[in-house]
Amino acid sequence: MYCKECGTENLDNSLRCSKCNAYLKSTNLPLTLFDKLKIIGFFAFLILPYLWAGLSIVVILIVIYALNNMRKTQSFTPIENAKNYIQIYLIIILLLSLSSIFSNYCGNKINSSENCEIIIGATIIGAPIVFAFFIFVFDILFFRPLEEH
Repeated sequence: MYCKECGTENLDNSLRCSKCNAYLKSTNLPLTLFDKLKIIGFFAFLILPYLWAGLSIVVILIVIYALNNMRKTQSFTPIENAKNYIQIYLIIILLLSLSSIFSNYCGNKINSSENCEIIIGATIIGAPIVFAFFIFVFDILFFRPLEEH
């Protein structure tokens, strides 16, 4: 079996290409009800809590663009690229939130340095945990059902 992406010859029972790691087989079956519910949950998880801040709009646009490209090209590569773009976007949001907390709390509250240290410490510990949680949820609710399909 040959890879559609790079042309490398692979074993007949391989699911991914040994060179470029692209998927070799697709089931061409519709998504199951449970997988559809996972994808709907992904959008609900993104839209409801973060729409007021505008943080989820970029992720939703990336996902919609990737889904349209996947339909046009019949390849899973746009979804894998979307996963990378979403991770980059979340890293940027993480860094911006950390820098704004450092500048706002430490710059404005020079007299209460103990309070500032507590907030910075909680942010340094909490922000990467929240980032890892988002990546995990995106993987479980959106990328994995499409990848398995």
